[in-house]
Amino acid sequence: MAPARDSRMRDEKIIKALHEYMLSPESPFTPTDDDWARIAEAFTLNQGHDALAKVIASTQSFKSSGMPPDVAATLARILIQRGRAVNIGLICQILNDRLFNDVDRAAVPAQALVRTAGVFAELLDPPPQAKKPPDFIVSGFPVIQPIVESELLGGLWTTAAIIIFVCFLFALIVARSPGLAFAALGEAVAATLLTFALGWALRIQVDSSSATLYLIPPMLMFSLSPSIHRAGDHEARRFPVAFALGLAAAPLSLLLTGVLPVVRLGLSMSLGLASVALIASLSRRVRI
Repeated sequence: MAPARDSRMRDEKIIKALHEYMLSPESPFTPTDDDWARIAEAFTLNQGHDALAKVIASTQSFKSSGMPPDVAATLARILIQRGRAVNIGLICQILNDRLFNDVDRAAVPAQALVRTAGVFAELLDPPPQAKKPPDFIVSGFPVIQPIVESELLGGLWTTAAIIIFVCFLFALIVARSPGLAFAALGEAVAATLLTFALGWALRIQVDSSSATLYLIPPMLMFSLSPSIHRAGDHEARRFPVAFALGLAAAPLSLLLTGVLPVVRLGLSMSLGLASVALIASLSRRVRI
């Protein structure tokens, strides 16, 4: 196809596309055939935005619409932008046809055609380069995170206190001794505080997934408390503590994922179990 003929056909398609826009509901007014011929001629002459705006404003259709003069300037800008976009699209289509000329078009994925057309369009009309790197403002959850974390910690402390109190009542029944029950209460409080302190020191924070794991110490401590479970020799009482310590090492494998929420889960569980094992071991040694 000769370049002159190629260019002429593109111009005809551009004028047709702009005429369809002027006849659509998006257009501020509908020109008559004579008025559109004048507008199309002014557009084809490519004399600039101001010249096209003057022609639009001088048409009888525009005057009859009662539109203010600035609408003509806006419409001229829209026609120029749409014409440029249609022209780029047509050129991209031609380049695509040439690129895949020797290829069976039925075998070419539609996404490939779209992507190559996008590459051509960016080469023909590069996006404007920013004078300086853009500034990104992070909003959303990071902004409200301190509030959410504060409310979550408050609810966590309250829940831990309730669990400790309920387990203390259970200890009074099982141990049948207020002194031993209070000793188990001290162990549970110590294990809970140690878990929270280690979590704060390591700055692993708390989210909705890991929050429940901080409740392991107050519940598990009463089950492994040397103050309540006094039956058997002290060697036999080492086994549950050793099991808790081994179980605390298992979640550390989650640290290898490198994903913060998953790492937080592994550390929270390990800290809770290790705190219980440590407090139980210390209390057992004191009572030997």
